[in-house]
Amino acid sequence: MGPHDWNVVVAASWNTAILTPAGVAQHLFQLPPSTPVNLQVPVDRLAPIRVGHEGCTVVVEAHQLIVGADEPTFAALSTACEVAARAVDYLPHTPFRAAGINVRCRYEQLPNELLALLECGIDDHLANHEFTVDTREVRLSLALEAGGGLNVHLRETEPASVLLNYHLDTTDGQALARWLQESPKWLPEHAASVAGALYLQFEERQDD
Repeated sequence: MGPHDWNVVVAASWNTAILTPAGVAQHLFQLPPSTPVNLQVPVDRLAPIRVGHEGCTVVVEAHQLIVGADEPTFAALSTACEVAARAVDYLPHTPFRAAGINVRCRYEQLPNELLALLECGIDDHLANHEFTVDTREVRLSLALEAGGGLNVHLRETEPASVLLNYHLDTTDGQALARWLQESPKWLPEHAASVAGALYLQFEERQDD
């Protein structure tokens, strides 16, 4: 339970021949040649190589670039945003579509106050027809003053989960890079505010 799988995604038609593991190390992590990085090569399935360094792991696919925060903290997510912005700046002529920042958290159960808000008239209507609601998912889209939007995904089934997907949809690479660079300045406070409004806490995972 708790925060997990925080990452940054840039949807675009990426040139994987340029963003090889060596290219990621040099241009995204800005490392001198021959600097060791953590390479994770799948052996049981066909999947991209994962390139890791100092708290971030990069996966390059033809249609998206994912920068994962190895620890689900806003400090690590800020670094992931910086790495993703470098990728956009390094290949400015890439056909971009969007960028997203994902904050996820799992709970044994959602708070009773939030569960009460999720109940709606259709539950009673189905009950009157002898149907039982087994699980419930809610998706909301909110506008952001900082630009872009926020998709909120709530899942009630155990383990319950919450996803905050901050996103900017644009083909303008400069706008994407700027948004990725600026987001860490306001996102932690905004995420905490949204969580509070939903009677939730997004506590960053602390090392034991």
